[in-house]
Amino acid sequence: MVYAQPSDKEVEAFQKLHPRTSSFLNVSWKNNVNPPLFDAYHELDIDEFHAVRRILSYPGSPPYLLVGPLISTEVERYVPELKASARTGVVVCEAVIEIYKTSEENRVLICAPINHTCDALMTRLMEVIPESDMFRANAAFREMDRVPSDILRSCPVKDECFECPPLPILQEFKIILSTYVSSFRLYNEGIAAGHFSHIFLVDASSTTEQGRLKL
Repeated sequence: MVYAQPSDKEVEAFQKLHPRTSSFLNVSWKNNVNPPLFDAYHELDIDEFHAVRRILSYPGSPPYLLVGPLISTEVERYVPELKASARTGVVVCEAVIEIYKTSEENRVLICAPINHTCDALMTRLMEVIPESDMFRANAAFREMDRVPSDILRSCPVKDECFECPPLPILQEFKIILSTYVSSFRLYNEGIAAGHFSHIFLVDASSTTEQGRLKL
């Protein structure tokens, strides 16, 4: 991944989390760092750390473009157990976790072209975020044996079809994950434009314009 050059303050915060980098990061130490934003970044390299920091600080006007390998390709190649440790997925998950921690009012929608990617991201997020705060929106006729068991147990089912909860319940979820195509179910239940504080369009370059969401 390639991002803009990080500031001295961001490099300093990264260096505090990773003391062994002192030998090759030439930056003077300062004391005016905002520590709460850097709690969860232990897995990130300096460029990934900078990308998450940028997402959280809202530089300029959205949308923002995160350039990196497709998560779907990385997941299929490297993490068949659906842990989404692929690097682009790590950046997305760390940003979502920090957004979740920042405010009770935040509502995040994560959309991807394929179920495999949505499942991988949710599996990783579930390591930190309670299941009760997340909803995995599935297509009604998705094959249940293709859904990971740790996700399936929290998916509402009726007459062997996946259901979408009514609007009042949907509005309570802090994080919702869906494919682009299935996101219409949220719209049909009454989720209006502006409900979500943050929307992540994962692997957007690999989907068609017709497949994008309305929200």
